[in-house]
Amino acid sequence: MDKPSAQAEGFFYGKFPSNTVFLPIVPLTFNAIFLLLSFIFLNSFIGYKQITNYRIFDSTLSVKNAIVGYLEV
Repeated sequence: MDKPSAQAEGFFYGKFPSNTVFLPIVPLTFNAIFLLLSFIFLNSFIGYKQITNYRIFDSTLSVKNAIVGYLEV
């Protein structure tokens, strides 16, 4: 039963065998999903409007307007 400890040591210290190189992709995807969800929830807490005129997030609309205004100059 020394295989799981060796795999855990390789996982935590970055010494991957050749068949488990794809393992660091999984925590990175979880980090990306968590960042996206936290960004959406922060936007909803900062400036949440009614769904009228498709204005769900006020901050994303202001960012879009700023980009459009910068491109129009």
